Amino acid sequence: MSELQEWVERATAARARNDNKGAALAWAMVTALDPSSADARHNLGNAMAALGRRVEAAQNYLDALELDPGRADTRISLGSVLLDLGQTADATTLLKEALEIEPSSVLAAWNLSLALLRQGQWQSRFRLFENRLLCPGAMTPPVDAPLWDGRNFEGTLAVWAEQGMGDVLHFARYLKPALERVKRLILLVHPGLVSLFAFNFPKAEIHAIGTEIRADRQIALLSLANLFGVFGDLPPYLAANPETIEKWQPRLNGPEFKVGIAWRGNPEHPADERRSFEVGALDPVLAVQGIRFLSLQVGQAEEPPPQVENFTHRLTDFSETAAVVSYLDLVITADTALAHLAGAMNKPCWTVLRFGGDWRWQDAGESSPWHPSMRLFRQERPYDWAPPMNELAQALEVALSSSPNF
Repeated sequence: MSELQEWVERATAARARNDNKGAALAWAMVTALDPSSADARHNLGNAMAALGRRVEAAQNYLDALELDPGRADTRISLGSVLLDLGQTADATTLLKEALEIEPSSVLAAWNLSLALLRQGQWQSRFRLFENRLLCPGAMTPPVDAPLWDGRNFEGTLAVWAEQGMGDVLHFARYLKPALERVKRLILLVHPGLVSLFAFNFPKAEIHAIGTEIRADRQIALLSLANLFGVFGDLPPYLAANPETIEKWQPRLNGPEFKVGIAWRGNPEHPADERRSFEVGALDPVLAVQGIRFLSLQVGQAEEPPPQVENFTHRLTDFSETAAVVSYLDLVITADTALAHLAGAMNKPCWTVLRFGGDWRWQDAGESSPWHPSMRLFRQERPYDWAPPMNELAQALEVALSSSPNF
């Protein structure tokens, strides 16, 4: 076996066991031994991207395209990395070229939809967004039934959540028109959302994902946007159960200005290491006087500082969290499900966004067309949370001094 082939096999084996560092080292050796290999450059780019070293990944993809200009797969990978780097226009160009080279590529179409949605090209691009369901690793429908086309029918429709809880809270706005078009609707959501959705959509049957059901038609929840228009029902389209609200009254019914905070999302989210931040990043915000801060952080995360009341152990599901949010004057959070809950309830929410953020927040601006009660604070550079946190703290001071009740 040649030295070159030995390093190729090492790289392949490292990737198979998710050893991205080992794969990067091995592919770097392959590129040194065979500088003319576009495949090696492409694979080194993949390894760098997996390590979060996106600038180096982009350079290797560019080198691969210089060696082999006709590659669609490299354009797709480079386009995805450029989206993370906030270079939406360049990413769009590359992804359009990839589709021209390989018109049947669902990965190119899906990534292009993300680039175009980020630019506010909503309705027409939700059609492209449907390609996400054809990508490798996409969730398959939980029931064997034809896809629903949005027309009225006298039967049972299964609507199923295929992504995170934030996506479910965001796209719950489309359930009302779906309920109006079918005789019976079954909704499959994450266990932590069942109680909240059962209260808000009493005409639907709400079950946890994994429940065996039968239906005449099926559709993914996010696909309803392609049927019913861009923004659906504007908030509020979710509310807390009054009985649960009453339970929290002894702890929360007071005149203080109350702010709920969260700093970490689901650690399994592919972008969580960039969208979440350490609780210490909130120090400028927590230094603002005259506020009662409450931690709404759930999951594994650092303990909040002493001046923050920790309600984590009481927030057993989103029905409880919604009840707490109903008492708050403001929510401050990373790009998490809590942001979408507050937005859906039409509660003031200040969301701190990573650089090169998710498509729904677009590239610039302080407002969100999805959540009118939301204000966006954006990173200027990857991993640097100081500027948006300082800006947020100053805005909080100004808001408190000008209008204590917002």
